Amino acid sequence: DSGVDDPDLASNVAAVRDLYDVDEEDFADMCSNVYKRYLIGVVKNPIAKTGEVKELKLLRNGLGMDNLAAGAAHADAAREFYRQTCLFTPEEELEDPEHPDRMSIDKFLFLSERAFRQAGETE
Repeated sequence: DSGVDDPDLASNVAAVRDLYDVDEEDFADMCSNVYKRYLIGVVKNPIAKTGEVKELKLLRNGLGMDNLAAGAAHADAAREFYRQTCLFTPEEELEDPEHPDRMSIDKFLFLSERAFRQAGETE
């Protein structure tokens, strides 16, 4: 019932973990999967929105993910997005900067770079 901008998101996430008595490592994997799916959902719309970087940061913080977990989630999302998009889109279309699939790839790279920069992971 919590959105990414809910100030109680982190405590609500922890409450779910405690309610179902989920092992911390398993729960961290579940949180990474939630983040990955959210990221893929965001990039499927090729039009970038200014609030998406903030939403990813809020979700990451709410899920209690550290830099390593967020980086791994971005890598997993990139692999899945590649399988869903790039394998089925002709190369000529991917070379066209106006094609929606190319725009989604560019958006994915942009959001990843911004997420890493906010976390202090890039120069």
